[in-house]
Amino acid sequence: MSRIFIAKMLIILTIFTACGGETLVQEQEDKDKICPIITLNDASNITLSIGADYAEAGAKASDNMDGDISADIMISGVVDTTKVGYYEVNYSVMDTAGNSISMTRHIHVVDGEIPFIALKGKSTVILNVGDYYQEAGAEAFDKNDGSLSSSIMISGRVNTNKKGTYTIEYGVSDMAGNSASITRDVIVRPKAVTPPSEDTMIIDARRVDASIDLHDATPVGAYYTYEKDDFVTAKERVLELHSSGLQNSFHILGYETDVKYNWWSLPSHQNKHIVSWDSKFDEDFIIYIVLKFTTADGEMKRSDLVYTPSVKGYAYYTKDFMHTSLGKDAKDGKWHHYERDILADLQTFYAGATIDFDNNISGYVNGIAIRGSGRITNLKLSPY
Repeated sequence: MSRIFIAKMLIILTIFTACGGETLVQEQEDKDKICPIITLNDASNITLSIGADYAEAGAKASDNMDGDISADIMISGVVDTTKVGYYEVNYSVMDTAGNSISMTRHIHVVDGEIPFIALKGKSTVILNVGDYYQEAGAEAFDKNDGSLSSSIMISGRVNTNKKGTYTIEYGVSDMAGNSASITRDVIVRPKAVTPPSEDTMIIDARRVDASIDLHDATPVGAYYTYEKDDFVTAKERVLELHSSGLQNSFHILGYETDVKYNWWSLPSHQNKHIVSWDSKFDEDFIIYIVLKFTTADGEMKRSDLVYTPSVKGYAYYTKDFMHTSLGKDAKDGKWHHYERDILADLQTFYAGATIDFDNNISGYVNGIAIRGSGRITNLKLSPY
């Protein structure tokens, strides 16, 4: 009995094992061994400025057996955009057969903000030749690094023994390499603008020490000098104007109500109505001839004849002013001679207008002013 039972057991076990073994082999041959495919939405490498928002773009996943398995993607990793650094976000997914795959997105948070830098003292410093230049310095601050004032590099040199405009530059960089800079202009001008007796400017066919008034002094730094020039004799000087574009204006020998110095409206000039001058400019300029005149209707008016190189004119006078273009050659850097008939120019704008230069009743020249940087001489009023 025992032998028969054991024999039967062996037979049964052998058959079970053999069947089971054949089944396992077949299952292994049919098992899905292909991993899913995972694709990142957006770039795999992202750079963000500190403080910027990180928007999770996610990913997509598909499997050859299971189809779209994007919903099964597991995302891990934290991005802190308040701190500079490198961050990783991991995306992983597994199909029903146990095949898994993962991808990583790299995020670099950088400091992209430039430091703040500001000058101590004025942005434009005016000195006379021989004065001492005291460096005022600058200060700088960075949102992440704090104060950077001690790291400011200063470049540039001021020679107070020589007139000119000198630029001092202040530069600074933060730990991330962001840089900022600012500049200061130091203008060194002659000690005095009144020339010696032999350094004179020809005005109205006489050598005079021209009374020049800087009217529009903003921005600061405008000035004038008397310079030698081959255009005039060795003992004469031309008037050189230094202006910030068209922003500064110079009154020549008085202007409007400045009776004490208004040379133009003196009785000796009341019969002169041809204005002439020689000038050399290499940039835009405006010459104003201030007039008081009587219209054809008998109305006394005050307005300016303005002469420029531009056809359209500029914004430094009102629409009521009377603009005449001298042509673009007027600013070619060469000397040019000009003669203008004041009355004729006036009447192109006010037909029938009169200026009685003989008795000062119906009008007169009330001043001459100039905007721009350049040289001028031989400015005068003449009769017909």
